[in-house]
Amino acid sequence: MLNKPLLSLKIIPLLMAASLFGEARAQGSRFDEEELVSRQVDKTYTGIGRSVRVFDLLVERPMGRAKNLFLIAKSMRGLGTIDVTTNDGRRTLQVLTLSDDLSSQQVSLRGLDRQDVNSLSLRMNGFIQLALVGISSERQGGGGPGNPNPTPPPTHPIPAGPYEFRGKFADQSVYFSGYNRDELNRSCLDYMKRSSLNLVNTAVVNDVKFTTSFFMNSNTLCALATFNSRQAHGRQTDVLLDAKISGLPVKVEIGRGWNPRRDRPEKELAEVLDLIDRYTEALISSHSLNNRFSVEETNYTTSYFVSNKDLAKKFLKYNTAVQTGYVKAQGTVQGMPFRFSGYSATDINSQCVDYMTSLKATYSLINDITVNGKRSISSRFLGVDDICMMIVSESRP
Repeated sequence: MLNKPLLSLKIIPLLMAASLFGEARAQGSRFDEEELVSRQVDKTYTGIGRSVRVFDLLVERPMGRAKNLFLIAKSMRGLGTIDVTTNDGRRTLQVLTLSDDLSSQQVSLRGLDRQDVNSLSLRMNGFIQLALVGISSERQGGGGPGNPNPTPPPTHPIPAGPYEFRGKFADQSVYFSGYNRDELNRSCLDYMKRSSLNLVNTAVVNDVKFTTSFFMNSNTLCALATFNSRQAHGRQTDVLLDAKISGLPVKVEIGRGWNPRRDRPEKELAEVLDLIDRYTEALISSHSLNNRFSVEETNYTTSYFVSNKDLAKKFLKYNTAVQTGYVKAQGTVQGMPFRFSGYSATDINSQCVDYMTSLKATYSLINDITVNGKRSISSRFLGVDDICMMIVSESRP
């Protein structure tokens, strides 16, 4: 609930609450100028590195700009610590040392954008009892002595999480958001159950309007929104995948600043591949799948009707911009683009076999292969092993 700081909290004995509140004020927190979203937690965490997201504990989110994270906690067995992190645990804001006495802890959130605040986590180290968690924020509107510089009301919906999609289904403007893409997808599907929308064959995605030759059902529209969701509040992003299948855009992004040496590209890639596995079939329903594929600057149109959804998934999977490891192979097989990368020739070969097995299910006649800029046209038609041997032999660090 949105409440006026700790004087109204009845989550611990009154005298201790008053004592902790006085301690917090002594540390410089000006609660009379802030609002506090808080919740009694009363949970115990054991072990090293146990993480919990702050907004999984809170019922609501602060409406204004976040200022401080507030905790009441103790260590039940000797000294313990709580690492306050953001950016999926990759950035540590502060390490809080706890004793066996219940105490108040504050961490400044000034300078963090909404994306960082949304990803706040507590990493427990020891036998930690957490009594309360809260986030204080600037009061909205008003003015006066306690708030001489009121925060103006937002001019757009406040997202429920770091992912959002804004566009149109037919002539209906839509906006969905979520803590993750699955939550955004569920939000979309819930709306479609209540909406009167039907016979939709136009949409606006990434500020571009497109028209399909078929009507898109709820699963297709919501998969479209999920694939093309963006980081909230216009945060700068890097594109991992930019493709079209059946004329439908697929553009997957992550926050700018992703560093392949620091931020484990395998984790980012795994998330994208999981996204592809779960939503491609919904996007490419049986009535919408046709023979048009394109990725980034490379366009390709098949000469056959493609009815293999598995090939569509592999097409997306092996054309992501995330490259792991040191060995790379990029090119086309019979005009179909691919990007393989890994730490050894074995990695390249396993990816190639996976992709080419699906490709051969549609194309039995393959003899035109380009790898890392080198094109080869064989006088015979090649099997999967021959294709992959050629690709592996031309792969480079």
